[in-house]
Amino acid sequence: HEMLPSVRPYFDSFLAWVRDYGLHPNGQPGVGDWEQLEITLLNRTHDYAGTSDGAVWITRGRSAQADHIVERIGGPSAQRVLVRVDYKTREKSDERLFNDMPLQGVAYERGEVAMLPDGREVPVPSTHARAVLQLRPQAYTFKPMLSDDAAFEAFLGVLRAYRWIHGPGKNAFELDVWESISPG
Repeated sequence: HEMLPSVRPYFDSFLAWVRDYGLHPNGQPGVGDWEQLEITLLNRTHDYAGTSDGAVWITRGRSAQADHIVERIGGPSAQRVLVRVDYKTREKSDERLFNDMPLQGVAYERGEVAMLPDGREVPVPSTHARAVLQLRPQAYTFKPMLSDDAAFEAFLGVLRAYRWIHGPGKNAFELDVWESISPG
């Protein structure tokens, strides 16, 4: 298949990230650095699901960039770390990360099970960190994201607001709303 010319710069940035971190694609089962790719994660406790872009192993000794990430996330004795990566694209050349991005990352990390394409459910591997990979023409940014309990509570607050807005809130100005307001 031929790649659309408009997609090529983003693909080249992705390949630069793969090269810079010494990553290897999956081949046979158990070989390669990608632990997961495009997998649906479910959290029944809070009734949400989403599709994670992937989880990738970053290994010490492959490059200076890989060593830096492993050291920062795993400490001086860690040989590799598993990072859940959320891919984002940006048309402009400058880096622009948004502080709501970690809410998506922490929601994925708190998934309780992963649903396979055949419907089977398996445990979600716990990752050492969450990161965003922002792909831009001729550049990329790869940065770990905050994903602590406070970030998860913020995600749950946004989820509650979203459900109200798209549920009961859709009728917030309907005539029968007046019936629920007590006179006086």
